[in-house]
Amino acid sequence: MKIRLPLMIQDPSLADLERDMWYEGFHPDKEEFYLDGPVSKRLAVIDFDPKDGSVKCDAIFRPPGPKKKMGWYQDANGLKLHEIEKGQISNPAFLQVCSFAMALRVMYMFERKETLGRNLTWAFDSPQLLIVPRAGEMANAFYHRDAHCMQFFFVTLKNKIIFTCLSRDIVAHEMGHAIIDGINPDLLDACTPQSLAMHEAIADLTACLMAFESHTLRKYVLEEKDGNIEDSSVFSSIGEELGNLLIHRYGLRNLNNKKDLKSGEVSRTEPHDLSQVLSGALYKVLIEIYNGLIDRYVKEKRELLLRDVLSQWAPDLKKEIVPISGYSLAKATERFQRMIFRALDYLPPGEVSFADYGRAIIAVDSIAYQKNKKMRNWIVGEFLERGIIQDKESLKVDLRLNTDVLEEIDIKMLYNSDLLAYWFANEYKELLFIPEGVVFEVYPRLLLKKKYDKKKVRTELIFKVSWWEDELLDIGSKFPEHLSIRVGTTLAIDWVDKKILARLTNVPPKRKEFSPIRKAEYKIQCEDRKKFLKQLVEKGNLKRGAASISLNAVQAEVIDGKMRVRGSGKLLHITNMRGGKK
Repeated sequence: MKIRLPLMIQDPSLADLERDMWYEGFHPDKEEFYLDGPVSKRLAVIDFDPKDGSVKCDAIFRPPGPKKKMGWYQDANGLKLHEIEKGQISNPAFLQVCSFAMALRVMYMFERKETLGRNLTWAFDSPQLLIVPRAGEMANAFYHRDAHCMQFFFVTLKNKIIFTCLSRDIVAHEMGHAIIDGINPDLLDACTPQSLAMHEAIADLTACLMAFESHTLRKYVLEEKDGNIEDSSVFSSIGEELGNLLIHRYGLRNLNNKKDLKSGEVSRTEPHDLSQVLSGALYKVLIEIYNGLIDRYVKEKRELLLRDVLSQWAPDLKKEIVPISGYSLAKATERFQRMIFRALDYLPPGEVSFADYGRAIIAVDSIAYQKNKKMRNWIVGEFLERGIIQDKESLKVDLRLNTDVLEEIDIKMLYNSDLLAYWFANEYKELLFIPEGVVFEVYPRLLLKKKYDKKKVRTELIFKVSWWEDELLDIGSKFPEHLSIRVGTTLAIDWVDKKILARLTNVPPKRKEFSPIRKAEYKIQCEDRKKFLKQLVEKGNLKRGAASISLNAVQAEVIDGKMRVRGSGKLLHITNMRGGKK
């Protein structure tokens, strides 16, 4: 069923686009049904009246009729919400529909064959993610797994009510958290600062990429900047309106930065600060991809003009830059999405570092573009420049393993049968780095149908297995001496020829096949975990038992005298502040 939905282009107070275009249409067609709310099979809006706390359902669905090809939402007065005027955006029905539309739009970006190539699932046992557009008065927004929801707050600043659910960036960011949690639930229970920072960085990049997805915004910025995206904070700034009012700068965070882990200016244990090192590195790679495509297409255009007998009357090449830049940015965005989002499926389970994510990106790009190493070189260069890795060898990946272990196995059965999957993991422990004597868990297998350039399609099976490893912990007498962390291995398998395309692992590098570089990297991550947990103890955020239920508490479970951490994702909020205060 196809439906008309409105999408915000920019935050309300910043919508100064040509002809005051502040929203654009979105016409999804994959959902099975729509109900008042809005509600679909996978998303449901639950809104509350700020005055009395009663549940509000102002957005009324109107299905397509005999003469109407698309349905729409309207308010109780019959106002079609995709035709609303700018002065009416505080209409509760519009808040409900707008946040619903943006969440659905982000899902579609992840699910298409050019990106993940599969339908998304949530990290909780429920078919619907709940969206709360007016959760209360506070300068914040967050995703909460246990409540199955995203909560968007509002705040009154300078006699003006700011609704975070109207911010394209903020809704896309929180939706990014929900989607990443569904792909890799271990990350929000991690005690490695870089695992949490990775969640934050990719959520920020999700918001950035949703800006690039807007044809209106893309066209406007490229015309204003003559095709140069590096100078535009419209794309790189996250939460412009809220950032301007709260901290008096353009955006809560800016992806176009030079932050690194070498200078000591960025905390290695604060996820929001740390995230900007990774997001800055990846945003720089996106700019490199875009500029490279601009150079390529301009060169092709110039060659065509030179071959033209009438080239002396051909239009000035400078006038062609904006059309070329629009196409280049669309292609660059597609390749960048493919790289950073598919890498989430390739990540090993459990505690991961920026370097683990870098290796997953390298694996994705190596499989997609075996001969073209340009993007991989940019990734390695940025990770080195920012001190994420100390040596380019850190990002080496096990690709196209020379093994025939899958030759006699029915790959369809491996996908469908837990019994066969556990047999395979037990039989080939050495391949998967599983130590003898540990209890391991095999994750539900993923079947991905991916589309590449030139209509090439590949089907892959993702096989993941995890277990617990122990390391020493010294964070105070109230807590055990040992910490248990989840680690594991991922195999990316070609569905047709049953070859192992990539193997990625985050196991402690105790075996001889691991290089001294990987051992040094792992030691740093151990130190970062201890510092992070010590800080949580000092701030009173690490709790045991019933005390861990509170909103800001990270849960410390003790099993067989060893501590495991859960719920560290509670520390991630869009502004890293409560009620507008640091």
